[in-house]
Amino acid sequence: MSRNFQQIQHKVASYLRDPTGRPSPGNIEARRLKVYEDLFYNNMEGFLRGGFPVLHGILDAAGTWHPLVRQFFSSHPCETPYFTEISGEFVGWLQAGSASAGYPPYAAELAHYEWMELVLALEDASSTTAELSTTGDIMTQCPVLNPVSRVLRYQWPVTTLGPENPDVDPLQEPLHLLMYRDAENSVRFMSINLPTAELLSQLSLSASHPETGRAHLKRLAEKMPGIAPEQVLAFGQSLLEDFIRRGVLIGLLPAPAEYSPSLH
Repeated sequence: MSRNFQQIQHKVASYLRDPTGRPSPGNIEARRLKVYEDLFYNNMEGFLRGGFPVLHGILDAAGTWHPLVRQFFSSHPCETPYFTEISGEFVGWLQAGSASAGYPPYAAELAHYEWMELVLALEDASSTTAELSTTGDIMTQCPVLNPVSRVLRYQWPVTTLGPENPDVDPLQEPLHLLMYRDAENSVRFMSINLPTAELLSQLSLSASHPETGRAHLKRLAEKMPGIAPEQVLAFGQSLLEDFIRRGVLIGLLPAPAEYSPSLH
């Protein structure tokens, strides 16, 4: 490929990304350039619109959606050729504060929340342990967290935002959400409190070193000195059993041979 042809390619690509801010590559009929300009932009805009329907609805009602997409398309050098990964690049771009002023302060968090549904929908879970049981005593066996799950934390009410409710204040307390993909491959989410988020974090960290449900709940009780340990264990047991039914936990493993009886 000649250097001259590469230079022409670069000029055309730069113009198509930002036709109002970059010079025309010249010697190309304006009508033909317009066809490609619309094609490239409409592909990007359509993909982002489909990936972020709530953010799109809010910004489109305010007349700021297309300017935001134009900014992203013209200024961000995507590092992936895969359309399914463009959403992640858009979220990172927003989180970096690259968008100009005039957009809702919750835009990055809302985009992240919407993006996570795609992430979990596409995530591979083929390495899930095959020897799991969904019956038995969850306190003396080791609960296994669904690998296709995330505990999310937001300062804005991302679950209730929409075109009819675009003007909100940040939350007094962070919103904790559990998002996971169930056995039917549906992505679900639920609001959780801080102790539940802590318990899920413990389960995630113990993936390579399984521990019994009782051991997890005893450790959680140590972090909650204002509540009687028996209450934590009783509530925690019902919570873990509910998580089994919902698919948040995908099953139970036998307690390891070195498991200490003191944790019963």
